[in-house]
Amino acid sequence: MPNPLTKVSRKVLLNLAGSGLLKFSRSPQGYFKILEPRDGTWESFNKKSLYSALGKLYGEGLISIVETLDGITEIAILDDGRKVADENLVTAINPALIRR
Repeated sequence: MPNPLTKVSRKVLLNLAGSGLLKFSRSPQGYFKILEPRDGTWESFNKKSLYSALGKLYGEGLISIVETLDGITEIAILDDGRKVADENLVTAINPALIRR
């Protein structure tokens, strides 16, 4: 059974489920710029917690992370990640649906 997701990991996964794909680039100074999607949701995350959550989700096999040759990192949700996001979304809407 996978480890329960942290609050930040859950938010990241749900946002990925909604947008489908996150693209960002990183400068040599460590600054990252969100390329897609361009809404303010992703900028609201603390950079350190975002990286930590992405690492956890990648380790759980819920997302894929690919860095292209031009330095753009693409993060996409996998089928297992979509299932977990759907379960988290249902329980966020109606906590009584949590399986015990």
